[in-house]
Amino acid sequence: MSRQRVAVIGAGITGLTAAYRLMKTGRVDVTVFEARDQVGGTLRSVESEQHLFEQGPDSFLARKRVMIDLCTELGLREQLVGTGPLARKTYLVSDGELYPFPKGTYMGIPLTKEAFEQIPFLSEEGKRRALLDLTMGPDQDRENDSMGELLTRRLGREVVEKIAEAVLAGVHASPIDRLSVAATYPEFKEAVRRGSLLRGLQDFVAERQNVVQDDDLPKTAFLTLRSGLSKLAAALLQALHAQGVTVHTGCVVTSVENSMREVIVHAEGCEFSCDAVVMAVPAHRACTLVNDEGVRQTLEAFRYASVATVALAYRPRDFLFQLDGSGFVVPRREGSDVTACTFVSSKWPHMADEDVVTLRAFVGRAEADGIVDAPDEEIIARVRGDLAHWLKADPEPIFSLVTRWKKGMPQYEVGHLTRVAALTEAARRAYPRVIFSGAAYRGVGLPDCVADGMEAAQSILEALSS
Repeated sequence: MSRQRVAVIGAGITGLTAAYRLMKTGRVDVTVFEARDQVGGTLRSVESEQHLFEQGPDSFLARKRVMIDLCTELGLREQLVGTGPLARKTYLVSDGELYPFPKGTYMGIPLTKEAFEQIPFLSEEGKRRALLDLTMGPDQDRENDSMGELLTRRLGREVVEKIAEAVLAGVHASPIDRLSVAATYPEFKEAVRRGSLLRGLQDFVAERQNVVQDDDLPKTAFLTLRSGLSKLAAALLQALHAQGVTVHTGCVVTSVENSMREVIVHAEGCEFSCDAVVMAVPAHRACTLVNDEGVRQTLEAFRYASVATVALAYRPRDFLFQLDGSGFVVPRREGSDVTACTFVSSKWPHMADEDVVTLRAFVGRAEADGIVDAPDEEIIARVRGDLAHWLKADPEPIFSLVTRWKKGMPQYEVGHLTRVAALTEAARRAYPRVIFSGAAYRGVGLPDCVADGMEAAQSILEALSS
């Protein structure tokens, strides 16, 4: 009796993890389809003799064990490195100037009166308004709160526009008044249920600090791989090849359809019949592959923003500003194309030689992502113009690289969890052996995507057993 066959469409981190987990069970034959010429999705590392740049994510949260466990399993544990000592400080732009975040904050939000007092760009009225949270009492449960609504109610609009929008919404390149609290930062909802957002977040931070970390790993909030995160994708690919898994790169899937007892994957120049499919491509791509109108409509409801990164390398002598932090974030109210900037050589000292300073700026966000379509030269010029103002220097870079991620940032808008549930139900009826997974649904971070790939593999096995 032949083994059942599973197709994985998309070889980003979610698809590769799903394929790896399915392969490890030894119960199914796995075939992977990837439209690009290389696997890894957003995991792209560019290395030269003097520096290393990530074109996509540069790290992952150490407290989310699933990534550490996967790296260990793949023989990459000794490659794990933490942030440098300078990365303990982060800056925020306010009225064109850089200000360091004080101690005692969570995701940029000051949690104590003392922390609020150390923020010079907040007005006295803004600070008083924020501290009213301590006496407001618990909120009624509001399932469809946006982050902007919750924070405005608890802390006031000044904190939202000057701080929270840059940090909390900036991670998702989203407007803070559309960002779903429940889908992105559920700890904020839990905190207000306890009677005070600030006290509840203090408790959350304290509980997190009690988590025991492995003795052999750096004691930093973020970890990465010394040779670049693309090595994770390479290790997964190597493991798949070692077990005979076929990975088709440069192979564009055109549609997926149900037959009587199988699922048929149509790709350019071929047709592949299988028993189940992991659909690990962005929602806007997945909706072009299905022929069921209900599933297509639910997929179309997931929106995306386009973003780009600009990697820059300089000589240290060209900078007057001491890059003594991990970087800075930029609120939307500043009117800049730049949303954040990482001081790469300070945050990750192993990624640059001592005679090189490296930065990586981020541009584009929802409702303001037109810059992503501009030519490289224009993007670099606009980024350099803003950096010159904030860093008080505009030296000529010795290296520059623009990377675009068109429709690259899933928007976790209010009602996101309802949309995910609707997709799950629509797919269950129309495609009972097709599992939709990836960054669009249950988390955008690398550990979230890895966990989702593992869950997808488990769901496939359960579907095949039913």
